[in-house]
Amino acid sequence: MTLSGQLNKVVREALQSTSKKKLAELSGVDRAVIIRLLSTDPAQRRLPSLHAADKLYCRCQQIVASRDAERQLPGPGPNGVGL
Repeated sequence: MTLSGQLNKVVREALQSTSKKKLAELSGVDRAVIIRLLSTDPAQRRLPSLHAADKLYCRCQQIVASRDAERQLPGPGPNGVGL
């Protein structure tokens, strides 16, 4: 899978629980670049720069990993107390 294909997949996953604005704030990539990447048709998209795309891809991976880790945190036990 190409970098842009991976980017598309990870961005879609991250956006299921993260707004565009929040994703822009969390990443080190210029906000305008992120909005452009996320708001254009993936089939027509041209990545502005490989470096920016790589940074966005890495940040999205971190967002997805942290979201997945939060899902796996134990909830309260039967008596309302955690582990």
